[in-house]
Parts: sequence; C-alpha cells; structure tokens
Amino acid sequence: MKTSSNIRINEVDYDLADGRKGKLAVLFYGGDQDPNEVLEAAVDNYTAGSDGKHKVLVDAHRNCPWVRVVVSNISDMPQVSFREFLREMKIRDIIQSKDQTKGRDKHI
Repeated sequence: MKTSSNIRINEVDYDLADGRKGKLAVLFYGGDQDPNEVLEAAVDNYTAGSDGKHKVLVDAHRNCPWVRVVVSNISDMPQVSFREFLREMKIRDIIQSKDQTKGRDKHI
C-alpha cells in the first residue's frame, strides 16, 4: 500500500546515554482509508533502512487507530530507578502544592 499524503509527522530528538541522539516520531493519519493499513505502511516506510532499534507504540485500547508512535534506541536511553525519578521530581512537593490550592477556584 502506498503511503498517504494525509499523514503528518511530529519528531523530537532526545539524548542517549552514549552521547548520540534518539528520535521519537508521532505519525497522525487523517484520511478516509483504513488507518491501520495506512499507518502500518507509513511506519514501514519511515523506519526503512534503520538498524532495527526502534519500537512502534499503538494505543492499548485500540480506540485511536489514527496515531502511531515510533521510538528509537529505547535500550540506550539514560535510565534511573522509579524511586530516583520520584525523588528528583520532588513529587511530594508537587502533591503538597496542589493540596494547598484546593478550594481556591475562582468563580466567574
């Protein structure tokens, strides 16, 4: 199947642990053909010639067939434990901040 011209791609680069760059691409389809077939062909075309170090993410509930996410080099991303992530993001401060603002809704 030929890739449709109704596909839009948003891309962003991110740092990998070894100093290289990885890429995240979100492919959107807005046409009247079967979105699964069109996006499958688009992902194949987009990843052609790559080293195979990519993953394709699809909506788990399958209720949004118009989007695919392609992520390269997931294994090479810098990784921290979830505990470290929570500490670094100071999640407790965020929760406490939200609790302090409850009940302060402005009525127009």
